[in-house]
Formats: sequence, structure tokens, C-alpha cells
Amino acid sequence: MLGRPTQPRRARVFMSKVSPWKVLQITFLFSIALGILTVAVRAGLWMVLDATGLLEQLSVFLTGVVGTSSGFSVDLRHTFPLNQVAAVASIIALVDVVLISVLAVLGSAVYNFVAVLGGGVEVTLTDGYATG
Repeated sequence: MLGRPTQPRRARVFMSKVSPWKVLQITFLFSIALGILTVAVRAGLWMVLDATGLLEQLSVFLTGVVGTSSGFSVDLRHTFPLNQVAAVASIIALVDVVLISVLAVLGSAVYNFVAVLGGGVEVTLTDGYATG
């Protein structure tokens, strides 16, 4: 029996209902991770722009464009400090967490309603490819 190729086992599964509570739990955790990533990326981008001197160069450019006749100077490091950028990114991340979680639960409720009408989604599971 070792030399004979075997067929993979298959199972047809119908997903006719999803639990809104489980959907909320999973999407809440993923959206928290996405929120942390959002804050970290925005703060990191600000630090990279500051370390490379691009904020200063952009400030000089904007001062040249806007403040040539009025004597107005632009300083982006003081206009948008790192703590303010992180605070705004945190607020945006918090709103995203709430919105993503609510929309996912609403999506699961809509799926459950449509699955009652249409029977759900059919998924075929296999344990691998045929050998031989």
C-alpha cells in the first residue's frame, strides 16, 4: 500500500451562521493591533523626517513660498510637535477601533440574515495534494 497514490480527503462545510460576539472579539483585537501600528508608524515617520532634516527643509521652502513678502516664517517642528502628532494619531486610532468593530458586527449580522435566505457559503477542505 505504500507505493499506491492516495487521494486527499475532502470535506464540504457550509458556513451558515457566524457569531457576532466572536466576530467582535477578533476584530477588536485586530483593530487594536492596527491602532498601535498606526500610532507607531506616524510617530516613527515624524522622527525620521526630523532626523533627516526634511522638516527643516520643508519649513524653509514653505517660508520662501508663503513668507517672502510678509516676513512670515514657518517652523514645522514647533507647529506640529511629536507629542501632538502622537496624540492626533491616537485619537484617529481609537476612532478606527470603534468603527472597525462596529462595522464588523454589523457585517456579521447582515451575513447571518443573507445566509438564512441563501444557505451560506460552501467551503471544501482538503488535507493536502495527492502523492505519487
